[in-house]
Amino acid sequence: MDSIKKQQRNEAVDIFRVICAFLVIIGHTRPFIQLNSNLDFFLTNVLLRIAVPFFFIVSGYFFYSNMKINNNYYKGYIKKIIISYVPWQVLYVVLDLIRNRNYINTRYIYESIKYSIFGGTESYLWFFSALIFSTLFITFFIKKNRFKELIIISIFLLILGLLGNS
Repeated sequence: MDSIKKQQRNEAVDIFRVICAFLVIIGHTRPFIQLNSNLDFFLTNVLLRIAVPFFFIVSGYFFYSNMKINNNYYKGYIKKIIISYVPWQVLYVVLDLIRNRNYINTRYIYESIKYSIFGGTESYLWFFSALIFSTLFITFFIKKNRFKELIIISIFLLILGLLGNS
């Protein structure tokens, strides 16, 4: 990672990242629900839906730019994500164990581990595991120089995702 040149900052991207961060916060807190349910619906289900895809696109762009420079960049990139993700996961698992201590059994432990790996024990942590898995997925295709297949599968997954409710 040290061998990678520092990329020039794109101020427009940085400004839009801040805007999108606020959009994510608004989407999770829904501050307009009491004021106007139509406004809340429009913001939450239409306008705010640009924020998370934007973060994935920006992450993918910078990831690919760095992969072109260093073919093993993904290792440090995933490590950074895991370092940000794991402490929060552990905290939420511990809090959940304390809160549900009377209901702990083998299935409960299995479900906690499953959610920690594949989606986050709290709904807003899914982005980290999705970013880790998508990075591994994309890296596989980049290393095999299979861009056509990557695009076809990505379009299929996009369509599949658009058929869902979020």
